[in-house]
Amino acid sequence: MKNQVCPGHRYRVVVISVLLLSGVVGFAATQQRGPWAPAYPGSVAADSRGSESYRSFFLTHDPQATVTSFYSRHRGAPATQWSSGGSFIQYSSSTFEVGADDGVYVYSNTGRSEAAKTVLRKLENLLHEGPASYNRAEYDRIVTRYGDMALIYPLSDHRDTSGQLLPIDRVLLERYEQRYDAYIGDEPESDESVEQRFNALIAQGRFQDAAALMQGHATDVVGGYHRTISREVVDLWIACLEEMERHTYPVVIQIGHRR
Repeated sequence: MKNQVCPGHRYRVVVISVLLLSGVVGFAATQQRGPWAPAYPGSVAADSRGSESYRSFFLTHDPQATVTSFYSRHRGAPATQWSSGGSFIQYSSSTFEVGADDGVYVYSNTGRSEAAKTVLRKLENLLHEGPASYNRAEYDRIVTRYGDMALIYPLSDHRDTSGQLLPIDRVLLERYEQRYDAYIGDEPESDESVEQRFNALIAQGRFQDAAALMQGHATDVVGGYHRTISREVVDLWIACLEEMERHTYPVVIQIGHRR
């Protein structure tokens, strides 16, 4: 007589097989490579700092608490406050030590833009010989507003001589330096060159031309100098800082990737 399989036993085998298969499929799904979470709405991609294979960086204007709340709702779990002041939303279910690559790390973008510091130095130098309408009180207000702009800026489509993409604050500084040069105009003829021409005119007996030459040169020198310390120059550098500010992002979002 052939061995007969109990129907109940057969049912249990089928159920167990389905459960095991579901577990394998679920495990495989969690192992797919890619970021744990979507990019924050309205954020911009930032430099991945050489770790683009397992981290994505984004910048946003929104407050840190708002960003943290978004990812907490997305994950359905509360955020953890790290000792560094950032917030962490864990996505990995690993039982090992959890790091910033196992979820989303949201933190303040600290530091100072070197390009913005360059502009502030220009404005500080103008305090000594600048226009009467510009004073220490105004400069202090400028420093209060722009003195601590974030170090990390979105990358522009401009490249330096080595081919590296430039952050937007450096691109803006170069753009406004070009505007400054255009406003100031060409440098006046050197004193040595004018003196040689003056002596040549005197030797020819062209005294009126020699006097006109010297007067014109003095006008060029004084005019150029006054343009460099004019209110227009102060306003130009303030406009540069204002445009930089529109590209600053106080919050960084670091999204880890499954590996």
